[in-house]
Amino acid sequence: MTASNKHTRPLFKAFRLFKRHDLFYLIVPVACGLAITIALLVIYKTLHGTQESEIFKTTHLAIACGAILLIGLGRYAERYFAEVLAQRVVTRIRLEVFNKLLSSTSTDDALHERSSTFIRLTGDMTAARNWIISGLVNGIVLATLLVSSILLLMFVHPYLAVTAIAAFALITLTSIVLGRQLLIANQTQRSRRTRLINRLSQQLASLSTILFFNQSGKESRRYQARNQALAKATLTKAHWTGLLRAASEIIMWGTLIALGIVGMHLVRFNFINTQQLFVILTSSIFLLHRFKNVYRVIESWAAFRPSNFRIQSLLHRRDRFSGKKKPAASPEIPLLIF
Repeated sequence: MTASNKHTRPLFKAFRLFKRHDLFYLIVPVACGLAITIALLVIYKTLHGTQESEIFKTTHLAIACGAILLIGLGRYAERYFAEVLAQRVVTRIRLEVFNKLLSSTSTDDALHERSSTFIRLTGDMTAARNWIISGLVNGIVLATLLVSSILLLMFVHPYLAVTAIAAFALITLTSIVLGRQLLIANQTQRSRRTRLINRLSQQLASLSTILFFNQSGKESRRYQARNQALAKATLTKAHWTGLLRAASEIIMWGTLIALGIVGMHLVRFNFINTQQLFVILTSSIFLLHRFKNVYRVIESWAAFRPSNFRIQSLLHRRDRFSGKKKPAASPEIPLLIF
């Protein structure tokens, strides 16, 4: 299998997580992105050819207020239906995991392991929920805004569209480069945190033996070494997260300045008027603020990717706790891959 197929095939398998009626909720973020773009277009067209003395007419103010209300409703629908979709999926996964654990053996050791597993999976469910909201839905809205805003700027003037395309390409490239490093840092942090928890569990299980042989100091130093390793991995993750956010801010404000310079050039040659430039810059601030949040898509995926394997592995095992033979694990069965 080529490297390309290794990463693209799981993208199509991701929708196995959703039931057919769940896909309806993926239409909502597309509609929200279009609603925001239409509202901005309405404001722009309202000011097209409008004189300064006519800006505060009741009709113009009513149209502007209606467009702003449409943007607010779009943001509400985006957040609410993203949570609805996330809760439908997470609730279904949680129930499937619970039923899977109930189907195992009922010995005392198995009961303890089942409860521990279910508690550990709580964090994985949270990661899945966060990725659906901040990753999947947010990514769909950003993609819709990207296409529609470029078309809108192309309608105003091609120079503005070229400036926006260059900025979006730079944001994408930066997100890919820094996002890969963030993904590696997150995996390292999760691995070291797991080792720390496992070490603590082993020490507590053999506490009487440690005290009997007077090994408290030695075990404390071992625990401290893993504790420091976890702290170092967490700081490394914070380093790459900070770089990703800083790059997003720099690109956002640089793009805004570039659009302002191009816009003033167009005003000077009477391609657009001052009111339209104001709408363009105001809309750019709103849209660029949304696009700089692309780091949330990457962060939520980096946090969810390790969790996805644990959940899917448990769901695809015949019976983990009863000692039955497990089927061969497939590395190509993710819960959600993007």
